[in-house]
Amino acid sequence: MPPIEPDAGFRASPEESSTGRVIEAPASTVDATNSTPPAHVSEPPAGSTPRAVFHPHLAVALAVGIAGLGVSLGSLKLSERLVPWFPSVPDVIQARLPYIDFGVPGELAFLAFLVTTATLLIARQPRGVPSVICLVGVFYAIRGVFLFLLPIGSPPTAPAALDRFVLYPYPEHAYFPGGHAGLMTILSLCVEDPRWRRVLLVVTMVFAIGSVMARAHYTADVLAGGALGYALVDWGKGRLAHLSPSTLTPPPR
Repeated sequence: MPPIEPDAGFRASPEESSTGRVIEAPASTVDATNSTPPAHVSEPPAGSTPRAVFHPHLAVALAVGIAGLGVSLGSLKLSERLVPWFPSVPDVIQARLPYIDFGVPGELAFLAFLVTTATLLIARQPRGVPSVICLVGVFYAIRGVFLFLLPIGSPPTAPAALDRFVLYPYPEHAYFPGGHAGLMTILSLCVEDPRWRRVLLVVTMVFAIGSVMARAHYTADVLAGGALGYALVDWGKGRLAHLSPSTLTPPPR
């Protein structure tokens, strides 16, 4: 009689194989040497909670932006009614800088900056525009709170409001944190192209220094504006959708 071949799922032990008898192997040991281990699946760290990513609609973003501007302007108007006068405070850095009245060229440079960044964002990163508008709205809302809590007048060496060219209301007020510096910082950091982003950040720093020299802002105004803008962009990592992947973490798919 020919020897009995073991069926699939069975294995003959070494001492029994010569006799032809087949011993059923436990299911847990069948082909244990040839089995392929399951692929490793990464798991999130224990106790971690995934962040919710907000995908703002353009209409919602515009509402946030308008509300933020409303808080800022409303705070200025309210402080005008409640505060009898706005004292100036010394600025040791500004006092050592020469006075330069940039006037119309300065405002035109700011307008050119806005047009450039808006064109880059709309043309190259249209899906991220609502998130950028939300950041701007939050910035102006926080700024409005500070404007109400710190009713300070313009720098002591600033010329009278009638003698300088300004496009914003309440020129006799100080604006802490600085709106130009904060807005320009947010827009610059949200531009995806690294070359454009570097150029825009340099322009932002030059403009901030120029606004201090023009006595339009205190030194603390521009520093706080840039810091708040940077903080908001950093806060937006993983929280707002479709922002620049070079500076912000894109939302998971």
